[in-house]
Amino acid sequence: MKYQCSECDFHWEGTVDTFDKVREHEKHHLTKTKVKTNKDKNNVIKM
Repeated sequence: MKYQCSECDFHWEGTVDTFDKVREHEKHHLTKTKVKTNKDKNNVIKM
């Protein structure tokens, strides 16, 4: 099996038994996205 991240240079080639590395990598991107989204929400100007 192969995996290439669309957001960075991370790539993986292995078996189902080692696929957890891909899951951990995707969690890293989700965390970064969540932080960015929360920062954007804090910058909203209320009228």
